[in-house]
This record gives sequence, structure tokens and C-alpha cells, in this order.
Amino acid sequence: METIRIYDKEDIYVSHIELKEYPTYINEHWIIDADLTYEEYDSVPFIVENAIYSKTEKWVVIISHEEHALIGGEKDFIKKYLSLYKDSTKDVNEFKKYYDEAKKECPKLNIDWVDELLEIIDN
Repeated sequence: METIRIYDKEDIYVSHIELKEYPTYINEHWIIDADLTYEEYDSVPFIVENAIYSKTEKWVVIISHEEHALIGGEKDFIKKYLSLYKDSTKDVNEFKKYYDEAKKECPKLNIDWVDELLEIIDN
């Protein structure tokens, strides 16, 4: 949220993105103040995956129900985010570990996308 506030002083958007399985949540979108704290965001009762994004299209955060999030954006935004978020390397390793464990529990689970994503993150 600190990085978001640096880049967006005005409103930001939040949308449900897992709508196919939850048809009653179609068109669930909100405009929220960029000063929203993480605790305030976390208190919103989202029950499906959601995205927080900039109306200027400079960044996006996708929050998964699988207890992780992915963040993307312009190079300056990501550089600033990484400078403020010191645990990013540890958390990328935890992300990989999570899916490795899931694959052990369910051998038919296709997690090829995880390695492909991690290659992009490393670049």
C-alpha cells in the first residue's frame, strides 16, 4: 500500500476476478481511496480472488484465494516496491515451496506455470 500511495494519490480500483464460479458477484467493482490501509482492505469480506489496480494502468496486484498475491507494473513501480519490501526473495521461495508441496499431495496437479512465472520474476 505504501508503494501504491507513492504512485496514486487518488482513487484506486478493486474488482472480483473469479466471477465464473460465483455468478452472483458479476460486476463487483469498487473505487477506494489510495490512503486505505492494508488492515482496512483486509477487513472487506472478499470471498473470491480480486485485483487491486491503478486507473492509470501503472500497476496491478492480484490476490489469490490460495494465500498469495502477484504484483506487476511499470519498472519504476516494481523497483520502488522491491526497495520497500525487503522479504520479496523469501516470499518468492515460499511461493515455490507452497506449490511443490501441493504437487506432492496431488501428483496430477499441473504447476508448470509456476516455474514459467518464476523465470519471468527473475528477469
